Amino acid sequence: MGWLLLVQSGTAGVLYMKNGDQITGTIKKIWDGEVYIEPSYADEFTVDQAEIASMLADTERQFDLELEDGTTLVGSLAGADAAGNQLITVDGRTTVIPLAIIAELDEPETLYDWSANADLNSAFRTGNANNRSLTLNMDFMLKRSRHTNYLNVLFQNEQQTINDITTQIQDRERLNYNYNYSVNDPWFLGSTASFERDPVKGLNYRYNVVPSAGYNFWDDAYRELGVQLGVGYQSEKTTDVNNLSRDNAGAVGGFLLRFRYDFGAPNIEVHLTNTTTKAFFGRRNAVTQFNAGAKYEITDLLYFNTGVILDYESQPTEGATGEDLSVLFGFGVEFDK
Repeated sequence: MGWLLLVQSGTAGVLYMKNGDQITGTIKKIWDGEVYIEPSYADEFTVDQAEIASMLADTERQFDLELEDGTTLVGSLAGADAAGNQLITVDGRTTVIPLAIIAELDEPETLYDWSANADLNSAFRTGNANNRSLTLNMDFMLKRSRHTNYLNVLFQNEQQTINDITTQIQDRERLNYNYNYSVNDPWFLGSTASFERDPVKGLNYRYNVVPSAGYNFWDDAYRELGVQLGVGYQSEKTTDVNNLSRDNAGAVGGFLLRFRYDFGAPNIEVHLTNTTTKAFFGRRNAVTQFNAGAKYEITDLLYFNTGVILDYESQPTEGATGEDLSVLFGFGVEFDK
């Protein structure tokens, strides 16, 4: 193989596998430990990055690359040297960059990234009481240039039937939206907006809008860790056990932590999102919400998930408890670009 790879031409790329095979096609990107390639004879598919020795593409094709340590550069895939090491050409200079440390690769003209996933968790229990529960949790992400948008939608419903009498144990709807604008990486400005309804614990509605500033410790294909802090506005309506309703509104402080880590092999990803608000009015209630879990990738589309959703309120409405915990097991589907 050797330096002859450097003089090959043509628009197609080549994946040189560690087992000696070659796959020819248009190399699209590297994302989450997978190399995306589209041959002329089939639709785009993925190849495990760990099984590839080196890659070659037309030197006219430039790629945005991000290494595991966060270093970014623009270069072309120049095949391998005599020892089989991956070569990258940057600004006319060719150097060895191990394929294993390339966390992301994409074409510069790619304007945006997006991902979406939905988890469905359901349980049914019989005996002295019949319990039926359903939790639907959906996440969306859209990133374009310096702009990143996150949206989380949660629906929970649980009913209990005893002697033909059905009681609503849980009935919750929650939407969280987060917008970030990168000012000077890793610093960013942003804003969060949320809406929640949970009549079972006396919450008719609660919404808030909190401008914020934040910092990303990690932000790449394998891991994410960012925090943001701000002050904004909150409004809520509650109804207690005595059927007494109260409307409150005023200033609120907000904190958001977002964490994700993909272990690659095995195909397990862990994640945690924590949002905390502290009201400076009325009950001066502090609300902390944790959404944490792990996903095991079964196929490129389907995964098994397990997780916990924990809500805590320092000053719950009269007749309601301050802690609400859900343990989830189910399956999900995911899509990304």
